[in-house]
Amino acid sequence: MSSAYEYERFSRSQIVAYLKQGEIASVKEEDLKNPTFDFVSELYTRILIYLDALDEEEKEQVDYEALEHFENPEHHATSMQSMKLYYKVKDMLHMLHCPLKITYKDLLRPESSRTECFFSSLLTYGLYNYLDQVGEENDVYFSLQISNAEVDLVQTVQENANLRSQIVQSPDKLQGALEEKKLVLGETKKAEQVAIGSFQEKAAILEVYEKFGVYCSITFVHTSRNSVQEL
Repeated sequence: MSSAYEYERFSRSQIVAYLKQGEIASVKEEDLKNPTFDFVSELYTRILIYLDALDEEEKEQVDYEALEHFENPEHHATSMQSMKLYYKVKDMLHMLHCPLKITYKDLLRPESSRTECFFSSLLTYGLYNYLDQVGEENDVYFSLQISNAEVDLVQTVQENANLRSQIVQSPDKLQGALEEKKLVLGETKKAEQVAIGSFQEKAAILEVYEKFGVYCSITFVHTSRNSVQEL
């Protein structure tokens, strides 16, 4: 991540809003106030998929080879899926340095305050990851714009050189077409100046963007949080 990740504790209303904005899930504050095993299991799964930490297909996979060692394997399938989800969430929260350490009990018998802390950590990471992607897309966009300006400049200079060469290599025709050549040359020089100006302008835009990229990201986060708090 190019921007510094920092944990932030979200309120219930903020969690609900971020889940909705990210099209992760539609939940109510009441769900967070009185979380259940089914609720947190489903929401953890959706958030991990959103963060690319879990595949859609992977969430339904069960280790059938391991189940064969049980007398009634069908009774243990759900438990094994829960354990698998728990370790996925635990590894993710450990990587993000969540201030609380999740336990299997937090999945089986979730408590409101602890659950909101875990969701906040995951969603904070999702928000900063999103900002990084936006910044990278802008970098690519400005690079392409400058590359296009460079191509235009090279083409214009080549056309100008070709035109000068044609004038020098055709002295016999120069007298009759001198005025026409001067007009064409003048237009070519104008096009060259425009291309140079376009290149310099886009280079300046990229320089400004690089200097103030961090400021823009911080402003975006601040604006997003204010919008959420107004909901």
